[in-house]
Amino acid sequence: MNNINNKKKALLLLWTYIVLFFTPKVKNNTKNEIVYNDNYIYEQTPYASYKDKSIYICSVEYIKNNKNIDNTDNIYIIDDRKSKDSDMSIYNSYQIKNIKEISTLINLLIEYENNDPTIWERSYKSMKNEWIIHNICYYLNIEKDRTKQVDFNNDDEITYLEWLKILREILNTNNSKLEKIETKVLVK
Repeated sequence: MNNINNKKKALLLLWTYIVLFFTPKVKNNTKNEIVYNDNYIYEQTPYASYKDKSIYICSVEYIKNNKNIDNTDNIYIIDDRKSKDSDMSIYNSYQIKNIKEISTLINLLIEYENNDPTIWERSYKSMKNEWIIHNICYYLNIEKDRTKQVDFNNDDEITYLEWLKILREILNTNNSKLEKIETKVLVK
């Protein structure tokens, strides 16, 4: 019964994303902009704030050593861009469902990379698609430990042309595991 309710929630979330994705953009005069911290110190102070949340940029070790961050409303971005598999992750990304907030945070990641360039390279569209798919999988109870965070590593620079097909395939699997799903890959 709980799995059926989660499927309904995920389908509603998917429908909301589809409506928002295909709705023409209208300029919004509200001031929900990112405010950057002029006194930013890596992991010690927020990099910026957005609405009522502080945005911290930190290391993987910081997340492992500070389990109390699960109980905050803050946003934690894990900067692992200098590793072999260059990566940026949003910790507990499943909590951010609003497509506008997702877009704002992705733009922040791109800006952060532009200010401190590394070998990390992801496109806006691929990150947005990946985040949406992670959220939907999380609410379908599919690999929740993995899908509660979205990680944007270079190896996943994929644009899912058939992401609705992937979600349909997920919904049709009995064991909630992804099998025999083909995707088309676009090269930059």
